[in-house]
Amino acid sequence: LLESGGTSALIDCGGSSFPDAGDLAADYLATMGCTSLDYLILTHYDADHVSGVETLISRMDVKQVLVPDTGEETQIRARVLSALEASRIPVTSIRSAETYVLGEGQMTIYPPVGTGSDNEQANERGLSVLAGAGGLDLLVTGDMDPATERVLLEQYTLPNIDVLAVGHHGAASSTSETLITTLEPETALISVGENNSYGHPDESVLLRLSRLGVAVCRTDKQGTIHVAL
Repeated sequence: LLESGGTSALIDCGGSSFPDAGDLAADYLATMGCTSLDYLILTHYDADHVSGVETLISRMDVKQVLVPDTGEETQIRARVLSALEASRIPVTSIRSAETYVLGEGQMTIYPPVGTGSDNEQANERGLSVLAGAGGLDLLVTGDMDPATERVLLEQYTLPNIDVLAVGHHGAASSTSETLITTLEPETALISVGENNSYGHPDESVLLRLSRLGVAVCRTDKQGTIHVAL
């Protein structure tokens, strides 16, 4: 969740645990006195990133949804887009880098830059989000792999960042040394379920971050993480 000056943007809403991710997000936003979202950004159409969307939009007003421009047809993609259409929520497919005002800051949404195989396409054909306010910059790369991270760095000029949302929940297949040394984040956030069956975050990623001097915060160890100016 990104929030600045009364403007809010939620990046992804999915998961397989109870409660439903849409209920979890709506309940959390309610505790903040937030009854609507200005933006809902879906990085890609994996269930652990979008399975809560239908519940979320049934409980609160979402003004605009930003999605990757990808031709892949999957059951969950069709279901999510159908629910958005039925709710008459404007949906924008991101085909080039787009910058949006976010309260006192801004966010830039980067289009998919990877190609990927049929099995990997959802991960490598996703959106990335760079958000900044008050001199603090945060980057979210979804589930992209190291090859796609390199393409992102080659195609766009990204600043050194303060916070990196670690790719693919800390999987060994993301968050390359090239990405870390190029962007020089001070803090890494890992969104990961406790005792998950994938063994995330991978020890190699934790060691890489530690060796390069990046502080790590994990939702499975510390719960909800707040980064404030």
